[in-house]
Amino acid sequence: MDLAGTLAAAESASPVESLDVVARMVRDRLNAAAVSSLIVDFTGSSVVRLGAADSVESDEPPERVALPGTFYADVLRTQRLALQREGNGTVRVVAPVTNRGDTFDYVVDRDTMQLSVTDAMGHDVEAALLATLAVGALRRARRAGAELEVQALEANRAVIDHGRRGFVTGQLLRVSLLDGTTQFVNAGHPWPLLPRQERVEDDLPSLIVRTGDLHPREASRALVAEILHAHGRRLQDDATVMYLDWSGTHQVTRSADAGADLAEASAPE
Repeated sequence: MDLAGTLAAAESASPVESLDVVARMVRDRLNAAAVSSLIVDFTGSSVVRLGAADSVESDEPPERVALPGTFYADVLRTQRLALQREGNGTVRVVAPVTNRGDTFDYVVDRDTMQLSVTDAMGHDVEAALLATLAVGALRRARRAGAELEVQALEANRAVIDHGRRGFVTGQLLRVSLLDGTTQFVNAGHPWPLLPRQERVEDDLPSLIVRTGDLHPREASRALVAEILHAHGRRLQDDATVMYLDWSGTHQVTRSADAGADLAEASAPE
């Protein structure tokens, strides 16, 4: 089965079974003995192994695996593929795949970068449809040349008219690639923190400074861990972290290669 066929089969399957479809394709293509997916939980402190069904089996128990000090933690942190030789002569390959959500949409043109992060109420199909509705309205307004506040108003109108009883929160950002000036619209989220010269004029200043040298992915994990700790590891509602690592306007070229930029990945702990 080629990639197009695999994606079509995964789309036709249920969400859980779609992992099995992809796992079987990978197994057949690489002639692997077993294939499974490791999903980082929302705390960032452990992974859950999802073994594939039928002919693709995992020899690991389907339970949480603590990340600190493990082989998997180094792979996640450095974003580099790693090999581990087993006692029976087989080789285990762990490949990092970074994912993002709830919805993240961006566009880069010659002079500006625009992005949006939205979070629709709930975790079911209705929430997915609501998120799609909001992103579609934002894109339509953005392509029409609307300013950020008009984009937000258009999304709000779409949710009111067609979103039934749901609601969406979000953040919109526009960055000039010429001079670095930024426009920001916040709709229902905590305001961003802006570190400058080792100081942050808001909550959690020392945490922001301590994570300043980390890759955004690792900094986000650290922030989430602190939030969980502050709430006794029992959140009463969703928590969203959006971390923007702005490198300035000096770059004139960009890399179009897929995957993480290994030069920016964090070192192993």
